Amino acid sequence: MVRTADNVTKLEDMADFQICAIKGTTSEQTISEEMAAVNTDFTLATFDNIDQVIENFDAGSCDAVTSDGSQLAGKRSAAANGKDWTILDMVLTKEPLSPAWKAGDSEWGDFVRWAVYATIMLEEKGVTTENVDKVVANSTDPETRRLLGLEGELHLTSALMPNGLTTLLSRSATTVKSSSAISDRVRHLVLIVA
Repeated sequence: MVRTADNVTKLEDMADFQICAIKGTTSEQTISEEMAAVNTDFTLATFDNIDQVIENFDAGSCDAVTSDGSQLAGKRSAAANGKDWTILDMVLTKEPLSPAWKAGDSEWGDFVRWAVYATIMLEEKGVTTENVDKVVANSTDPETRRLLGLEGELHLTSALMPNGLTTLLSRSATTVKSSSAISDRVRHLVLIVA
C-alpha cells in the first residue's frame, strides 16, 4: 500500500523507499526477495504488529506498507485519510485465508468444508476441469465415484448434493484450465457465496 500521490505502479517505482512490514512474516521476506529481483534498493522497517506498521505509514515514517491484502484493505477503510492510500494491484505471495461462514449455520459450514475437502481429494486423484466429464464416464475408483456423487450416499452425510462437485468442476472448465487452479476456484467461489 502506498500514498496515491506518489504515483507508484510497480516495485521499481519504490526505489529508495522505506517499506514497512510486520516482523517475522512472509511479507517481510517476500518484499526483500522481490525488490532484489528487480534490482531496486529500499529500506525495510519492521514492527511487531499491523497497528504499528499503519501508525508509522500514517505518520510518514514509511513510504509503503506490505502485508496481507485483506488486512491492508481493512486498515485503509478504517483510517481517517485512507482515501489517500492505494493498495497496489500486485500479488507478491498467495496465502489463502480459510473459508468462513455465519456463526450457527452448521449446514452451510458442512457444505463449505466438504466442497474444499472433496476438491482437494479429487485434485490429488488427477481430476481436472478438463477431464471431469471423462472421469465421470469412465472412473472405476470407488472414492472418486463417491466424491463426484456417482455412487454411494456421501452427499447425505457431507452436505454435498449428488453430482454437485461434478457440476461445479464442469462449470468451472470455461474459466479454469489447470488442475492446480481447481482448489483456488472453489475456495474463491465459497468465499464469495459465504
